[in-house]
Amino acid sequence: MLRARRVPTRGLTDPIDLAEWLSDDVNVASGLRRLHWRLLRGLRLGSDAALEAAARLQLAVRGDAIELLPHARAELERMLPEVPEYAASLADDAPSGSDRAQEGAQLALDALWQLDARRRAVQHARTGVRLSAIELRRLAGELERPVEVVSAVFAWLAHAELMAPASDIWAPTEAGRGLAAQPIQQRWRILAEAWLAELTLDEVREAAWLRDPEHPAVALGLADAARGTLTRLGALVLDGRGDEASELLAGELTPPVRGVYVQPDQTIIAPGPLSAADDAALRGVADLEHRALASQFRLTQASIERALLSGETLAGIRGQLEQLSLTGIPQPVAYLLESSAERFGRVRVRAHVDDLGRISSRVRAESPELLDTLRIDTALSSLALRPTEAELASAASPETTLLTLIEARYPAALEDLDGELRRGVDPVTAPAYRPEPSATLRAAAAALAEHTAAEPERDDEATWLRRRLELARRDRAELRLEIALGGDRTAQLEVVPISVTEQRLRARDTEAEVERTVPLRAIVAVEGTRVAGRD
Repeated sequence: MLRARRVPTRGLTDPIDLAEWLSDDVNVASGLRRLHWRLLRGLRLGSDAALEAAARLQLAVRGDAIELLPHARAELERMLPEVPEYAASLADDAPSGSDRAQEGAQLALDALWQLDARRRAVQHARTGVRLSAIELRRLAGELERPVEVVSAVFAWLAHAELMAPASDIWAPTEAGRGLAAQPIQQRWRILAEAWLAELTLDEVREAAWLRDPEHPAVALGLADAARGTLTRLGALVLDGRGDEASELLAGELTPPVRGVYVQPDQTIIAPGPLSAADDAALRGVADLEHRALASQFRLTQASIERALLSGETLAGIRGQLEQLSLTGIPQPVAYLLESSAERFGRVRVRAHVDDLGRISSRVRAESPELLDTLRIDTALSSLALRPTEAELASAASPETTLLTLIEARYPAALEDLDGELRRGVDPVTAPAYRPEPSATLRAAAAALAEHTAAEPERDDEATWLRRRLELARRDRAELRLEIALGGDRTAQLEVVPISVTEQRLRARDTEAEVERTVPLRAIVAVEGTRVAGRD
């Protein structure tokens, strides 16, 4: 909550300090303005889920029902006087956006695949972890999409916990590895929800993204840049009707094609969208070169070695291609399969455990010449390979050594301690990642919890009242008090506090210019804020 509301921790000594900061009108308004469109819309409509989220942020209070703070309610009405209904105001001939939506769902799978194809370093920034700008430009080229779109897709995948840091690289999570098995409309829905979670009220109002052909929302089928309007999918998403949007997309999906064309030049043409299973099978043995209505893949020595490394056999790869191909297996492709399988494993990596139990790696090659090549190759400098007997040693882990060799285009494979090839090397799968608050915020939260736990049981209203009076005394500020006189009678006093004790207030009456002593139990309101239990 401290992080989400951006509470300054300097001078934050006890829960009363925090309560005063959170309830200050300026801070309530700024906290509300930082909420995303979906939550603001839900609050305006009185959604239980939205009110629950507001209560967690201390923008609403719990009682018989959850209610927004008065200033939050007033500010929300000013920010969003009415809740628009986008689908109802859409033109009858508005495009659905389904074609783009289907492409966007496929792009998410291709993006996750790129994390397995090559290591992508985690960059740590003040705002959290991310892909570097250089890496994003490289990925944009590999995926043949604008960098703005690619950057957004990876951000959505991270937001949906489909990818996360695994040590110092990005990798799919368990949920990310299961994304291909999801129906296309569900894949798209996950991305659309992630987009919606970062959409601000200002972006909804300005709607400049409607006319930007390279905007991520356009790539997701939510807007038609040529017309500068929302699509039917986009209108339903903004209206909070995600289920209807998914149903609309499901009814308009292009059905998957059966079979591909394996060509003598080692390219593979898919004449239309493939089923998730066929696409995964093809991506397992070939590199994607171009994704469109008719996608193009290419078989390479590296892609075949990658399949062998994952546990496939030459017979298994051939069988998959024969099952998918509408044109059989051309002779040049058959030769590539056999030569790649023969070359695979000419460089071997195994684990090495020293006397202190530390794990490093050993590298051996089929010939002394190849071993010398490895030793002097600058592409392998990060491994710091050094000769040891008839092998090369590296302080890096076997997995890191293997990946570095593969990226440098060497036919590397893992082997066990007996020198046998290890089939089925699993790709890296990242654990779910939830960023921790900063050390400063954690320390502030811990201090507040310890302060509260150490305090004796007390009347919080009396504590709040004494604190309010004490702050006014310190600042020599004038207060307006409402004093109970007995029965239903009350009186107003404008005073400047002089001293505050557990029982009494001594203050100067600014109208009568006399000093008065007032029992704290007689004060029922301070500047219009009523003291609970004293109405």
